[in-house]
Amino acid sequence: MSTKTIKNGTEWTVRDGYVNIPDMFNPDDLLSDLNSQSHTLVKENRVRSVISMPGSDISENGIYIKYFKRGGCRDYIKHLFVSTKARTEWEVGNALLSKDINTALPLAISEGKKCLLIVTETVTNSEELMEFCQANYEGSLSAEKESEKRILLDKLAVFIRDIHDKGFCHYDLHAGNILIKFRKEQNVSEYDLYLMDLHRVKIFKSVSSNKRMFNLAQIFNSLSSIMTNADKLNFVRSYG
Repeated sequence: MSTKTIKNGTEWTVRDGYVNIPDMFNPDDLLSDLNSQSHTLVKENRVRSVISMPGSDISENGIYIKYFKRGGCRDYIKHLFVSTKARTEWEVGNALLSKDINTALPLAISEGKKCLLIVTETVTNSEELMEFCQANYEGSLSAEKESEKRILLDKLAVFIRDIHDKGFCHYDLHAGNILIKFRKEQNVSEYDLYLMDLHRVKIFKSVSSNKRMFNLAQIFNSLSSIMTNADKLNFVRSYG
């Protein structure tokens, strides 16, 4: 459940239990608000910044702030008719969770005159699936590592199949947009997968075969350094 509130002339949508977030951040002056708080700039480009903040009064797990810059008059007019990237992440994130698909918990969203902001809870004890696979499964592998990789790829195939079957298609589906979250510290037998970077996710009544194959091709391309042709065939079998 969420509530709407106005703070400093800006409308916020806030998940129940996190009503203090609008008091802490001003979307149009976020950098000034962050000066007095511990934070790390994770990613930055001309369109958006991603900021990590450790455990705080908001969440003991920590939070992530995605900070999208509006693109001027043309961009503002466009978003009178279509959702902003921040709004899409909010709506898709809640939709995924309602279908029991793992993603970061959306906490609050604000769409200011200059900037768009979404706050999510940190997925603790996790890392990008692409980085994990490259660090652990590239090159010649022992029988134990081969078995680990096969189990992980099977789980990934089932995860993507579940996403598709529930009507979601991620148009930028690569292993960098999936997190592997360990239930225990670096225990490769106990983990869950999380879908991230949701502003390019679309929701359909049914995901077509072409869209499914497109997503599988994206995954194969992103994991090309660890997947053999046999791995890809097994992946497709696990998928369907």
